[in-house]
Amino acid sequence: MKISFIFTFIFSLMYSSSLNNPKNQKMKHLIQNEKVNEIKKILDNGLDINKVVTDFNRTGIYLAIEKNNLELVKLFVQYGADLDYEDEQYLNTPLNYAQSLVGDFSDIIHYLLKQELDIEKNSDCICWAAGSNDIYSVKKSLEMGIDINYKDKIDGETALIWAVGSGHLEMLQFLLEQGADIHALSRYDTNIVEIADCYHYKKITEYLQLNYPNLTKVTNSVYITTPSLTSEELERFREKKEFGLKEREKIVKRMNHITSKLLHLRKSKREWDDILKNQAQQAMKLAMVNETFFAVELLENALKIAQTKMKDNKRVLFKLYSDLGSIYILDAEYPKGIKYTKKTIQLYKTINRPPPFLLQASYHYLGFAYRGLGDYEEALKYYKHSLTLIKNNPLSLVSTYTALAGLYNEL
Repeated sequence: MKISFIFTFIFSLMYSSSLNNPKNQKMKHLIQNEKVNEIKKILDNGLDINKVVTDFNRTGIYLAIEKNNLELVKLFVQYGADLDYEDEQYLNTPLNYAQSLVGDFSDIIHYLLKQELDIEKNSDCICWAAGSNDIYSVKKSLEMGIDINYKDKIDGETALIWAVGSGHLEMLQFLLEQGADIHALSRYDTNIVEIADCYHYKKITEYLQLNYPNLTKVTNSVYITTPSLTSEELERFREKKEFGLKEREKIVKRMNHITSKLLHLRKSKREWDDILKNQAQQAMKLAMVNETFFAVELLENALKIAQTKMKDNKRVLFKLYSDLGSIYILDAEYPKGIKYTKKTIQLYKTINRPPPFLLQASYHYLGFAYRGLGDYEEALKYYKHSLTLIKNNPLSLVSTYTALAGLYNEL
């Protein structure tokens, strides 16, 4: 049984019963359309405010936060929304979820910080605030009693590491004034000097050299092969050793969490390009050893970054669409594969000097996917189109004619 199918099956069992409830579906629809008065009526009629209404076991207040609607958030709090509830994806409380989203959610964040919150469950707020250069929220976190050297749930990194990793000099200065441990290390055992140097944050580097001349690197270099997998995990993949279900879930959570953190950073186009290339290369290596589930997770996260940080770079999007399409199709996830492969074809004509073989390969993959779905007419159409694009490539000719022969045998 395919790993991806197992995960899909598990998640469907987790969420289907609550998400398919008509009342919860109605609530979800009303929140998405920001119908405040109608939502109030439903709540007045006794609907449980803390029922799950969306993916990853999130309650209505999460969706209200997503819509960046402070009025709705206040309504949910007024009716008793659980502000210490943790979702299934990153164990984010509503406050942490608001901080993790890309965009200006400061009004909601500052409002939630004024409510009664469980310190232990909401402690990540100081790290998110530091990474977003939100001094007000850091101050409120400290007033709540959160330790300035608290380490976040996923990576075990302090607010100081988050601040430097995001390039925020003012936040770095503030945290040090408040007593943050200047010797704190990242999950890669690198200190703030190395992090600033790695990301070319010159102002931070100059500040540290001037004010903390004795603070030096703890390793000789900073090089991360992938932001999502440890060297031990990579070695296990290479040796094709099995991972338990909980291990896989933990890795996926880490991948998604790191992507959320990356989306809050400011980097040059060259740096983003390096990050995305690294993600894509690692994904293809995983695909080659049949770890398509994690390969897809890496590529989907890379696509989120590209669509946010490099949305005008069509070549980057083109490559990610192509990789995702091919892996999904080879993993028999045909509808998803078709979606991304068609996006690849759409972008092909819009980029300068695209790789010619990729267009032919894309049509071939579409033929393969439709054949897998049993739509032989569409499969035949795309295989034939693929043939018209083959030039001086005997191997591609043989491959496509072989596929066509197999298709005709099934007709």
